Amino acid sequence: MARRKRSPSPSGSSTISSSDSEDLRTAHKRSSKQKKQRSSKSDDDKQKPEKKESKLDLHEEYLAAARYITRCVDMFCKIDKVIDIGALLKQRELADSGDLSEDEDNAARRKKQLSKLSQKTQDRYQKNYKRLLELAPGLRPLIAGSKDPKKASELRKIIRKMESAISGTRSDDSTRLKLQISKYVALNPAKDPVSPPIDDGSGQRTHMGINHPVLARFLCPIGEITRFQDDPKATINRMQAGKIELTADAFPAFLWKGDPPGADYDPDNMMDGFLEGFTLERTMRHIFTGPSTALGTQSRGTRPCNAVLHDMTTVEAAHIAYGCVQVRFGISSKNIWTEVDGDFKYRDFYRNIVEFIEDLPDDDREQLFKDWNMKLFKNEDGREVGKHDADDSGPSGARDGGSDLARLRAQMAAHNAAVKTRTTTDSEHPAAPPTVHPPPAQENIPRTPPPSSPARVLPTPRPVPRPRPIPRPTKTPTRPVAARQDSPVPERTPLVPSPVHNIPGPSKPVSLRGRASPTKTVLQDHGDASGSELTESDEEERQAKRKAPAKRKGKSKAATPVRKPTARSAKKQKK
Repeated sequence: MARRKRSPSPSGSSTISSSDSEDLRTAHKRSSKQKKQRSSKSDDDKQKPEKKESKLDLHEEYLAAARYITRCVDMFCKIDKVIDIGALLKQRELADSGDLSEDEDNAARRKKQLSKLSQKTQDRYQKNYKRLLELAPGLRPLIAGSKDPKKASELRKIIRKMESAISGTRSDDSTRLKLQISKYVALNPAKDPVSPPIDDGSGQRTHMGINHPVLARFLCPIGEITRFQDDPKATINRMQAGKIELTADAFPAFLWKGDPPGADYDPDNMMDGFLEGFTLERTMRHIFTGPSTALGTQSRGTRPCNAVLHDMTTVEAAHIAYGCVQVRFGISSKNIWTEVDGDFKYRDFYRNIVEFIEDLPDDDREQLFKDWNMKLFKNEDGREVGKHDADDSGPSGARDGGSDLARLRAQMAAHNAAVKTRTTTDSEHPAAPPTVHPPPAQENIPRTPPPSSPARVLPTPRPVPRPRPIPRPTKTPTRPVAARQDSPVPERTPLVPSPVHNIPGPSKPVSLRGRASPTKTVLQDHGDASGSELTESDEEERQAKRKAPAKRKGKSKAATPVRKPTARSAKKQKK
């Protein structure tokens, strides 16, 4: 049975259609929202790598600035304090100039914080703050918007990374120096190494420092060096017992020149040889121009050295102080970097060296920097930019009068200038077209070989062999008919050379070196049993063709034997 279709009521159909339309609208809105969200997500995904790369670039900028600050500005720099105190000093400067209006409470609070610092400390913080913003300009908007929680959080992250990089740079340099310090404390390590050896193979450093008889002299305060020379063992015992204080203001003997250190020390002229110790000089080269230059040899490095990476063109007080701290820690008995070694504080030692150099008279300070420029860069004025861009850039091997490259460049510049001048002159005064002279006539003069070379003997031409005659097959003569006695006998016509196609040739033609050889035609007469030969050369054949009559130009009939007249032919002739 067929099912009957129900006709829906109009009210029901209207309600269904309206609900369906609402569902479709809501579904359409949801799909459009999802599409927008997907498109926005895809756009974000596309932009994420760029943001990541930009963040990486900024972080690398901050890390490079941190490494530079460690070696060239302040090895014990605290970035958070530098930013806080530097910002306060900047606010005070703006307030004093009238560019900043602030409340009295803020001014009083700032004044109280800065009053706890000495003027030298304030100057150091202000100097470090300026250098920090020069090295990492990306910190400026973060410092200015530090009230924004998001920017403040990002600034704190960057500060932690930079301080970690400062500590890591300091530790890395000291770790690398430990491996080479045994060579740097001996004036001639190849011929006279340190005894007992510093590197005993155990990996420990407890036997170093004041526990080593040689290194103890390096660490001995310069004021006790005379007693050490008189009785080294007793002086070492007093140092180990703490009776001789090893503090940051008791400068060690390795800062002075001499072998061993302090041998030339003059108590009445302490500046003589100060900061000229050979171990300090080698350590400075090791850090800034590379380990391969520490002993004064030619650079063998292929990577940029620290002087190039930090754009270091001249030696400053911070560089020398950093080298002094690294030497002091390198010969100590500590395995891990620490700022305190008993009573000796490395931070105070570093500050004392920097402040002492900065407090020197201008002439003495400039002379000290020139001397160190000569030791590191072989130039009193400092490192020449672009000259030592390879790693371990050290003593130059250039000869007097300039390098070969410099002379080549000078000659090339002079050559280019000359070519340019000549081109300008030629364009102003065009030259006349060149005259063409005929080549000289060559006379038939036999050339004689030079006396040094033997005369050339020309080979004699080989004679061309004459071709052998080609035999012609004989034809069987027909049987002659008896002729009458009274019939005249025709005369024999002379043999004339016939064309080649009338004479049967051999089955295989004979050739000589790829050229057709002149043929020999042999004609044999039937009347003459001995036969006759006719051999013609090319010249004879040409002459025969000229003398032949015009009728010979066509096809010539072959010579046939003469037949004797028969009886019938005789009767016909009579009739």
